[in-house]
Amino acid sequence: MQTLQAFNDFIRTVSETAISTTALCWGVKKWRIPMPEYTYTDFFNTIDEVGRCVLEAVHEHITNCYPEYKPYDIKPNNKTLNEWTMNYRKKPKVGKSLCSFYSSSGQLSMRTVFLGFMKNESLLRQNMYGETVRQYILHDLCKKCKAHCDYEYRQYYYANCEFMASSRPHCAKQEYTTEYAEMNRISKDDIDDILQLIDLQSKHMTQDPRETKGGNYMEESCMRCGNVEMVPLERTELDIDHFEKSDYANIKKLDKYATVYYLTPMGEHEGLWYYHDSNAICGMETDAYCYTVIPEGRYASVTINDPFSFSVRRVWDYIAKSLWESNENIRPVSINEENVPFFVKFYRQGNNEHMTMYVPI
Repeated sequence: MQTLQAFNDFIRTVSETAISTTALCWGVKKWRIPMPEYTYTDFFNTIDEVGRCVLEAVHEHITNCYPEYKPYDIKPNNKTLNEWTMNYRKKPKVGKSLCSFYSSSGQLSMRTVFLGFMKNESLLRQNMYGETVRQYILHDLCKKCKAHCDYEYRQYYYANCEFMASSRPHCAKQEYTTEYAEMNRISKDDIDDILQLIDLQSKHMTQDPRETKGGNYMEESCMRCGNVEMVPLERTELDIDHFEKSDYANIKKLDKYATVYYLTPMGEHEGLWYYHDSNAICGMETDAYCYTVIPEGRYASVTINDPFSFSVRRVWDYIAKSLWESNENIRPVSINEENVPFFVKFYRQGNNEHMTMYVPI
């Protein structure tokens, strides 16, 4: 027995020496045993019967409708193997996830990171969903605690007559502890809602580069927008017959811009007027030039130069931040049974193009 033990010790010493020598020859600082490749089945086997039923339905739906997204980056998150992660992506390890799933002590949870206008659309559609998904959609909204918590990347929404804002990460009033909210306590009754949420996410996976939240985000917005002014507007009838769009803006750029930011044309008066169309966000056809009146009232307003190089939504967020912090309410202006958060006017002065935004207050 002692001879066998001595032989095994010798073999182990020789093997370790060979590994160390190979690592040094290749310039490797530390040799590691490669992690095992886990599969969808490995993750599936960690969850209970209800979770399996839900995941099966989701996996089948993604496979049939969005086959470019596959279950990747499947791994346990601890040594006890009772917490797991799985992401549906186009490529392993990198890229935005269509959705992510988590397993914790047999319980299934999921997450979709809302991109582009998805949060806006989900808030507009919130009453279509059952309570589980609806509460998930409402999770990260600011509860407006007494402490002033400035957050330069905060986004603002006006849906169903409500003025809302996203919460600051790790806010004391936040109802979840992770970086992004997770949908917990999922049941079989939530399957249809989850599939609709994934369909919604698939529409918004491509983000306009003007929406990128890099460094100096708020400083750039301040520089482009300047001061928010409170201005009165009289009721104005817009012309829909006697004008040329090219007199006010580059037509090709304007039409593309209007499509990206859901702007529906209204008519002309000292510029081209559009309104931000909630129905268009939800995929409904727009009624161009059917609403031709700018309502009388008080508006919060800013003007930017070279508008097609800057995001409409960033201008909206900039004005909305000012209103949110000063407890101003948005005045309901209904078009096609949806309340309009803002109007914009495009015009030229000399060779320079401008856009003015008006938020009714």
